[in-house]
Amino acid sequence: MVAAAERCELITEDEARRLRPDRPRRGEFLEVVGTVPEEDLPAGQTSGIWRRSVITAWRTGTITAARAVELVHGAITENDLPDRHLPEAQ
Repeated sequence: MVAAAERCELITEDEARRLRPDRPRRGEFLEVVGTVPEEDLPAGQTSGIWRRSVITAWRTGTITAARAVELVHGAITENDLPDRHLPEAQ
């Protein structure tokens, strides 16, 4: 957003420099905590709640097998999908 505002000449270069976050460098993380932070959810992965919802949609016939695989970014294949319908409640 800061870069966009600077490109549109809504703020000066000095204002942009002040508004940009002061991000710690990897070495600073190593110095303080001994490790660098890892992404919570790397690009291309999905959360457990998302995956469960996709399987539910598959089981109820809301989406196709191909779409289920696509929505979980290839974490499973069509052969890995469970049976189509939910088991009866006992």
